[in-house]
Amino acid sequence: MAPLSARGRGLSLSLSLSLSLSLSLSLSLSLWAPRAARALDGDHALRLKLEGGYDCVTYRPLALGLAGAAPTQEGADRARVHGGYALAEASYALSASWVLAAGYWEGRYEEGRARRKAVAGARYQLDVFHYVPWLGAQLSYDVGRAGWARALPPPAAGGASPGAVDVAGARLQWGLELGVDRRLSPAHAVSLTFRWLNAAETPPSGVAVGLSWTYHWALLDPFAP
Repeated sequence: MAPLSARGRGLSLSLSLSLSLSLSLSLSLSLWAPRAARALDGDHALRLKLEGGYDCVTYRPLALGLAGAAPTQEGADRARVHGGYALAEASYALSASWVLAAGYWEGRYEEGRARRKAVAGARYQLDVFHYVPWLGAQLSYDVGRAGWARALPPPAAGGASPGAVDVAGARLQWGLELGVDRRLSPAHAVSLTFRWLNAAETPPSGVAVGLSWTYHWALLDPFAP
């Protein structure tokens, strides 16, 4: 009977250790899960973002054709202007992954050019605790421009000047966004964002890099008591 008793004590010890490990793991997960969920806002979260950065805009400068011909963009080289921008944006988290956003963009560029845009888009973000990478699609519409229209000289053969022509491109544009948020606290975050407007073109009509600060309001906290 002694060997059986020793075997029984060994089995009892193994079961006790397994039970202890299971309880410890369950307790750890229960304590960790709310903090992980709080790394993002979850459902029903409102955010306010203030962003500033560098913006490079490309466009097609109009070129005069043959004497007496109208200006043409065919075969014209792309030109670039550099500047800075500011963005004020409000967004709403539909879930821990999907976010809708809308905002106002103000850009200032070389040679006194300016651009004001209304922007809206959707983003998909990953919950990686303090660091939250995300990918988004954006639509923008120019609500104001300044300095982009150029008065072309009259054709060499004489005749009236074609006058000022807007060379800034289409007012409605689409683009892609790629960014990463760094959560400083449940209410504050900083972000690094890359944007490509009309990304299918070569080169794209706009490339922007910005830094931002975001304030988060949790309208509904599923972990609140």
